[in-house]
Amino acid sequence: MIPALCCVCGTRREVSRQAVRSADRTRRLKCGTCGVMTVHAAVFGGEDWREGENLAARVAETDGDDELASTARRFGMQLVEVPDLRDPLVYVASHRLLLVRAGMSGACRDAAAAHLLVWKPQRH
Repeated sequence: MIPALCCVCGTRREVSRQAVRSADRTRRLKCGTCGVMTVHAAVFGGEDWREGENLAARVAETDGDDELASTARRFGMQLVEVPDLRDPLVYVASHRLLLVRAGMSGACRDAAAAHLLVWKPQRH
């Protein structure tokens, strides 16, 4: 038995390893708390048998991106390069768009990525 979390309400429960490690990963269990039939996420120390898949997906997702594009994606923003943009960066919160001045040098793009990490958006 291993601990697992309901993917709907987050309740922790003990399940068999087979229950969360099914070949097609679609085996659903009924949560005793919320009553929903759903998959459950395995949570246990030691080897994380799905971490290899997670890392491979992350590499494939960001392959070829520079630091600015990668950072924007991590924050759930869609990056759009705009020619003749007055400001180097403009964030459109209602659409989660990060507008970036097209043609910025690599150093400027790296500085913009670092700025995103400490940036506090302001509402106007």
